[in-house]
Amino acid sequence: MNTNLFLKKNFYLLNFFKIRKVFFIFFFILVFLSLLVIINKKLTFGIDFTGGIFLEIYSESDFNHKNIKKILEKEFPIKNISTFKNNTMTISIIEKNLQNKQKISQKILKKIKSIENKNFYIKKNEYIGPLIGKNSLNRSILAIIFSIFSVFFYIYVRFELKTAISILYSLLNNITIILGIFAFFKIPIDINTISSFMVIVGYSLNDNIIVSDRIRENFKFYKNCNSKNFIVSIKQVSKRTILTSLTTVFTLMILIIFGSFFLRKFSFLLIFGIFIGTVNSIYVIPFILYKLKLKKQDFKKKFL
Repeated sequence: MNTNLFLKKNFYLLNFFKIRKVFFIFFFILVFLSLLVIINKKLTFGIDFTGGIFLEIYSESDFNHKNIKKILEKEFPIKNISTFKNNTMTISIIEKNLQNKQKISQKILKKIKSIENKNFYIKKNEYIGPLIGKNSLNRSILAIIFSIFSVFFYIYVRFELKTAISILYSLLNNITIILGIFAFFKIPIDINTISSFMVIVGYSLNDNIIVSDRIRENFKFYKNCNSKNFIVSIKQVSKRTILTSLTTVFTLMILIIFGSFFLRKFSFLLIFGIFIGTVNSIYVIPFILYKLKLKKQDFKKKFL
């Protein structure tokens, strides 16, 4: 049975196979725009990486956090202000001198009290030195680079070079697009963000390997670079991949609704990363492998 006849008998796959180019071009443009945003607007880093003072301030009654934020940002070198439901706010301040920690903290507390005319208390007052922050940033970048290229090496050894290239492209896609969103909305990147990146890399890798492995297995039944192999492989794994992603998203939605600010930020990032990773694994990975003319002979015999 030739490919055209196969597609006619399985018409629900026809559009699925035809629009693979649309998704590839869409993601290519998205990555290009993300790079432009990162270059022009640049990334914003939290005090975890730049150094500064972290304050957690509590009040016994409700307060107007928008008004406080507006006034504080005019008078102090504020990096970020976040508020929570339990009358608590966190404030990140750019400050490289440890000796000014207590002085600045008390000034901010006094200012907040004068704005709201209420009692506020400092629950946490931490200082991160610029050198420690810079070292943390360098180590985080190295950790991400090392993890990605370790994955590339593993896929190359376990499968072959073309599969490794397609999966590396997919992972870089995910991270670049997410970084572009962070740069566009000026969202600070901190340790929690790096943790999210590592989780997204692991989750996307799992989906990518499942799709690639099914294509490899189906070379037992289809010769050379047969489009039918790619269509059948995607059909076999797409339902499982989508349902797994949706199950994870539903769990993360619960964290967004009931979790703290940090959990909500972590969950939003994961949901977006899962969406990009799922679409990449179903549309982009097979497209690249098809264009690279992946063949049965490309794989080592002991793995087939």
